[in-house]
Amino acid sequence: MTSKDYLADPCGASSLPYWKSEAVVIPDNVKIVKGELPPLPGGKDEPYFKLMHDLKTVREAQLPAGYRITQPGVDTFAQHINSCYEKESVSAEELLSYQTHFVYRPELWIAVADASSGSVVASGIAELDPCIGEGMLEWIQVSPEHRRRGLGAFLVCELL
Repeated sequence: MTSKDYLADPCGASSLPYWKSEAVVIPDNVKIVKGELPPLPGGKDEPYFKLMHDLKTVREAQLPAGYRITQPGVDTFAQHINSCYEKESVSAEELLSYQTHFVYRPELWIAVADASSGSVVASGIAELDPCIGEGMLEWIQVSPEHRRRGLGAFLVCELL
């Protein structure tokens, strides 16, 4: 697939970002499907999806009162991600490997702390492929006790 083909229909071309579709070898036991998903036998597989935003109408990012932007280390990003999901686990080493990719941009690693405790309560990691201008939101999470306060919307809007 060429970048021109991909850009004509990114969501239809691949569930992966273009740079990953070019750089990643899909294992034999993984099947990439488009359109209708077949039933998942045994319920152990999880479908992934891709959404596209044209960036023409991105609302202004509004950080809710009582929170501040912070710049934690990779260990804190990993700890926060893991604390937000029951079944996901990411290591600091895995996150460090993200920083070796040509799509890595340090300004697209955002963390939000509770202003009173200083604890990270929301975080987001995005990437930008400079070759085709495609951005990818990789990780967006908010600690359970801080959800429904606008932090996820802030992260998405700020990263877009």
